[in-house]
Amino acid sequence: MAREERGATSHNSKDEWFEPVSTIVDVMDCPGGVCPVPWATKEEPPVIQEDTVNHPSHYTDGGIECIEAIEAALTNEEFRGYCKGNCIKYNWRERHKGGTESLKKAQWYLDRLIQLDEAQNG
Repeated sequence: MAREERGATSHNSKDEWFEPVSTIVDVMDCPGGVCPVPWATKEEPPVIQEDTVNHPSHYTDGGIECIEAIEAALTNEEFRGYCKGNCIKYNWRERHKGGTESLKKAQWYLDRLIQLDEAQNG
């Protein structure tokens, strides 16, 4: 009785209550009879950008970074020279190869040189 008081009419058949999906939306919109909803979208995993300045993957193959192997193979003065040379190299070529990334690499070697200097001189 409550339904009728609210304006609803009683129906005997299920088809009278609900219109079939195929008549409400185009069947092409609901592949396999499942209609997509905006909140049920498949999320793509985030794309992780490689850090080409601080830890490029091509220098970390084998569990040790190339820079660590170079430092271990050289004396302190030789390694300081290596860092200075790389600062010069990356600054020299930045207009022709690498742009801002080359400047960041030069900065990385300069920072490494500063760390060495501070460690040696306190």
